[in-house]
Amino acid sequence: TSDNAIDFDFEGGGVQSGTIAATYTERKILDGSAVSPGATHTFTTAFDPAYDAPPSLTSLAGTYPGQSATPDSVVSTTLTVDSNGVFSGSAISGCSFIGTMIPRVRGNIFDLRVTYGGAPCLHAGETLTGIAYLDVLSNRLLTAALTSTRSDVVIFTGIRR
Repeated sequence: TSDNAIDFDFEGGGVQSGTIAATYTERKILDGSAVSPGATHTFTTAFDPAYDAPPSLTSLAGTYPGQSATPDSVVSTTLTVDSNGVFSGSAISGCSFIGTMIPRVRGNIFDLRVTYGGAPCLHAGETLTGIAYLDVLSNRLLTAALTSTRSDVVIFTGIRR
């Protein structure tokens, strides 16, 4: 359980505090509900064995055209990662960014740190931290990074060319 959750509503509901309660069976399921003012969302998940794959910077390297989004906007974005986990990218809006992805010890997850350039970036000059996951079978990269105040999130999804 957590009473310190944040609901980033990508359907126009803004950003609100909330709670989460869930049950889990290790390596099987995670089921629960997230509650914020005016909304309750339930979720049911199943363990993905791909999580057990060791994270690989070699597998991560490549160019990922896709989209980045905040609760307020969605923008076409391209991200390129080298074999050391260093990445750079740009959005069609003219925003550019750089960062790193560092493999975690366990699980197919990378710690993410991204720093945005100047205007027109929404988070100009800010550094956000979060996580990245590479679905090796589909070549899909998924990332989520929070501002230091936890008041905004930027997500990215792209498929390696």
